[in-house]
Amino acid sequence: MAAAYDRLDLPSWPPPRPEGVEPRVEEYSRVSDLHKYRVVHGRAGPTEHGDTVDSLHVAVQDTAHLLENIDDQILSVVAGPFVMLTASRWTATWHPDGGSMDGGTGTAWDFDDAMRACRRLADGRDVRLPGSCTALVGRSWWDAVH
Repeated sequence: MAAAYDRLDLPSWPPPRPEGVEPRVEEYSRVSDLHKYRVVHGRAGPTEHGDTVDSLHVAVQDTAHLLENIDDQILSVVAGPFVMLTASRWTATWHPDGGSMDGGTGTAWDFDDAMRACRRLADGRDVRLPGSCTALVGRSWWDAVH
């Protein structure tokens, strides 16, 4: 993998802090060098040589937005509580800021049923799950490590 990335001739940077030193919380929300996003685009695939500064700027903004969304998704899991229900034809996820459900058409539970069950599970209550449905309930571990 490293050899394939080397052929792209993209910039690289040394680690920003000594080995074993954890980043400060405020470091996660700042971008000190927007050109670093070029690496993300380069690894995603080839770009047109005719890209203008404006289109590169838009690409950087899009990448920043994508990374922000990824951060939000990860935070919803690690900050807890987080509940995921999985059945053969649907999956539902819930966290305090919202929830979602994929599939579910023609199943025993609709979105409201799934979210109600997720909230009850997050509160530590018993829930009777339909059929082969399984539940994963995560609690916050963020406070335990910080």
